[in-house]
Amino acid sequence: MKRRRKRWLIIGASILGALLVLLLLTVVVLLLTMPDSPSLDPIIEDEQHVPASWLAPPDVLPTPTARSAVRTIPLPYPLFLLPITDPPTDATPSEPAQGNWIETSGVLRMASDGELFGQEQFEIRKDGDSIRLSATGEFFFKVVLVTVRISFDQELVVDGNGRPQFYRLATQAPLGRNMLVEATFSEDSVDLMIDGDPISRMFPLDQAIVIGTFSSYALLPSLLAVDGVSAATFDVLLFGGPPGTAQGGESEILPQMLVSSGDPVRISSGDLELDADVYNINGPISEGVLYTRDGEILGLTLASGDGDIDVWRSDYFTAPVAPAPSDSSR
Repeated sequence: MKRRRKRWLIIGASILGALLVLLLLTVVVLLLTMPDSPSLDPIIEDEQHVPASWLAPPDVLPTPTARSAVRTIPLPYPLFLLPITDPPTDATPSEPAQGNWIETSGVLRMASDGELFGQEQFEIRKDGDSIRLSATGEFFFKVVLVTVRISFDQELVVDGNGRPQFYRLATQAPLGRNMLVEATFSEDSVDLMIDGDPISRMFPLDQAIVIGTFSSYALLPSLLAVDGVSAATFDVLLFGGPPGTAQGGESEILPQMLVSSGDPVRISSGDLELDADVYNINGPISEGVLYTRDGEILGLTLASGDGDIDVWRSDYFTAPVAPAPSDSSR
């Protein structure tokens, strides 16, 4: 009896080992046969156009004007956009948009410890009494011998005081690993729909913000300007792709982010230098610095235990931005 049991144990172990090997081979074949999209580099080749007024001496800078032109950028990968859903008609009524909001558009690139991992095209525009941030792009990273790409489509709507009204994030990933998140807001709560599963939680509308993909940080200077303050602490609802994660659980406690304006600095990117405003960020995931000019995002650096992340306006600069070597704040 013992010999028979030992024989069946050996047979079972052999079958399990064969199945594991077969599963491993299947995964390797899938990865090797997945198409690897071309590099993003050609998209923005020779597209950097920094406004000439920003390069002039500070004492001759003209009065800034809002820019709203949108340049279409051909993407070398399939981006399956889902229809943008307008905020529900019964959403909290918003007050008229304030003059502090900047209408602009641009392209962001992201790198982690020097390795490029994403690109995002965004637009901020006034839409009636609301402010609408729209963004599309992708994150990409190496798995074995191929580059896995996750494309996304994001929509964030706030009222004239910066209070969230509606959020939507759709991601498309290989092998059908897609995600759809929608959020609608009322005075004291948020209703989330994450891949069809509804979640409701308390949400302090007057002191909370939504952070999705990196273009979300472009709204921070206007949020402070609307309130007429140089620093503010926000409760943060986090969504989305790398490096963020959805904070849609049942917990009533939201992480917080402190945003404060700092002293202006001289920044550099490659051979280009210009003056920029600074906002220090102490957030739930990392600490960082946001660089802006005339209310527009120029660059963002984030530092955490998982490494440093650089985000920069690739329609302005060819490399990440940082304080110029001669700047006293460095």
